[in-house]
Amino acid sequence: MMGNSWLAISQINFASRFTHPNLKAIAPWEALTDPYDHSLCRGGVPSAHFFQMIISGFAGGNKAEDLGSMITKRPLFDEFWESKRISPERIRDVPMYLTASYSTGLHCEGSFETFERAQMQRKWLRVHNTQEWHDIYKPEVLDDLQRFYDFYAKGIQNGWETDTPRVRLSLLGYENSPARTVVERPEEEWPPARQTMRKYYLDASTRSLTTSNLENVSSISHEGHSLTASSDFTIHFTEYTELCGRPYAKLYMSCPSHTDFDVRIQLRKLSSTGQLLESLNWSPMPKLAPEVPDVNVAKHLGQQGMLRASHHVSLLPESEKNGFPRYDHKSRQDIPAGTVIPLLIPIWPIGMVFEAGEGLMLRISGHDMSLPEVEMMRLQEPVDENIGLQVVHTGGEYASFLVVPVI
Repeated sequence: MMGNSWLAISQINFASRFTHPNLKAIAPWEALTDPYDHSLCRGGVPSAHFFQMIISGFAGGNKAEDLGSMITKRPLFDEFWESKRISPERIRDVPMYLTASYSTGLHCEGSFETFERAQMQRKWLRVHNTQEWHDIYKPEVLDDLQRFYDFYAKGIQNGWETDTPRVRLSLLGYENSPARTVVERPEEEWPPARQTMRKYYLDASTRSLTTSNLENVSSISHEGHSLTASSDFTIHFTEYTELCGRPYAKLYMSCPSHTDFDVRIQLRKLSSTGQLLESLNWSPMPKLAPEVPDVNVAKHLGQQGMLRASHHVSLLPESEKNGFPRYDHKSRQDIPAGTVIPLLIPIWPIGMVFEAGEGLMLRISGHDMSLPEVEMMRLQEPVDENIGLQVVHTGGEYASFLVVPVI
């Protein structure tokens, strides 16, 4: 079996639940495995607009399950959502060739997670530097896929198992940057074993990221119900730097006007002069960068993380031990208005390259900061449930920080 998106999801789902003697190999090229946490309610924040577009355009009346409506009826993760979740760790015998990319706002986490959790030895991951629809039709990519199936389906001894790197890793350099994009560099695992986690503390007084927590407490705020407002923190690297893996942030935040609020964070690359950079999703691009439409299938801005603050009580106990926050989203608890609370927010996998002098921005807001997947999904006004200001507290007892994976 081979396919992208839904055709990739269906492969992982089948292979995790059933076996068949005629199934020789699978190639799920970019998928999600948890409809709740990867799409419809990521971080506990409801977002059914993409699914509603798909079901209204691609499925006939009463011919598909309306998961978008179910997120309104069942906002917490329960037995219904558990029945929809796929368990890649149950895949044990069938060879698997996976792809992943950073540009997709739908399949990034599911693709990397499937590679990590699947239990077989015969698995390969190719992390490409483009957009999934573009990648899947490249002639050299199809030739590579043919080698995979020739080996396992036809028994042709073409050296697939001995010659193919277990992981081929790409890291984005971004447009108008002196940093060169790393394209499918051979690696032994993902994330690379040499990865180290680097912590940067937020300083609201200077809007910067620093290597140590400041003694003085300070704060910065932004309007939560807005399509543009954000609180931004930056750092510039003094040497060539590669980031690869799963970042996360711990933010001390409050909302003076309401008992719940949605927080979204994003990592953006900066030029040496502080300009926000973008990554074009395929090359050669038929138009110059300024003429490329501002949609996610064509441009990638940076990975996001998100959390509904009331879901902080659903943080899994092993998160602290494992060094990365994960939630079961089975419970919620209102937060008294104005109360400062620590929020651990996971960010989807990143792969970025920086030359000396270039920078990284942590952007914090109440709205989705990625570009719309397609033009018809562009918002004209906020659709979030935020009310009033969101305040980010830093320094002293409010040691807000960002953790990034460095290789």
